[in-house]
Parts: sequence; structure tokens; C-alpha cells
Amino acid sequence: MTVSIRLLYLDDCDIDHRLMQAYLSLDDKHSYDMTTCTTLEEAREALAQQEYDALILDNRVPPHANYHQAYQTLKEATGFCGCTLVVSADVSGEEFKPEQRHGEEIILDKSELLGVIRTGVFADVIAQAATAPNTPNDNYHGH
Repeated sequence: MTVSIRLLYLDDCDIDHRLMQAYLSLDDKHSYDMTTCTTLEEAREALAQQEYDALILDNRVPPHANYHQAYQTLKEATGFCGCTLVVSADVSGEEFKPEQRHGEEIILDKSELLGVIRTGVFADVIAQAATAPNTPNDNYHGH
């Protein structure tokens, strides 16, 4: 029996949700259970209702200019401290420089998602983050 990797994907673009679902379906070694949200409020509600193995966060979720504020808002509201993957069509911006990052997020270029998922690296990264000793989830209030 394969255990599904539980993902919460926050992106304000429905097309990106469908692309991610299509990409995930091409990974024949892992099973995914993905919940999609288009707003911070939907993501807060989803995180309050159940636990996720990873949060996939688009770089720009309104009303925020970049992922930093959205990430902080979700972390403060829910206590989520798990694996966070930030996806963006352009990862060359200031917000992705090491000195600007929180240290716990993983940055992925959207153009590389298909290859990362298809090769199993995506699932491996989530599994490694979930078992890392520096990834406390004690304050996460999902059920």
C-alpha cells in the first residue's frame, strides 16, 4: 500500500493548479493527495483542518508582492513549520537571495517542476524535510 504525500498548493492561478496535478500524475513511484487554494484565507482554513507533508507556495500570492509575507502570515496563523517549497517562474529576484530567505524553504523554478517530479526528486526532498531534526512541527495546529 502506497502512502500518499499530502500537499497544500497555494497559487492564485488555476492553470498552475492543473499543471501541477498533471505533473504529479506522471510520477509512477509516488502517490500525491493535493489540496489547492487560491487565497491565503483558503490556505489558513486548509492548514487548520488537516496536516500536510508540504506546503507549495507560489512566489506571488495577492495581496503580497512575494512569498515572504504570505509564508509568515501562514506560519503565524497556523504554526505550520513543515516542508515549504516556493515555486516561481523567475527565481532570480532579490527575494530569492540567501540573505533574504527564511532558511527553511526550498526554491523551485516552475520550468523545472516536471523534471523534478518525474525523477522522484520532488518526493525525496519532501521526505527528507519531514524527517529532518531541524523541522519542528510542534506548533502546527492542523488536524
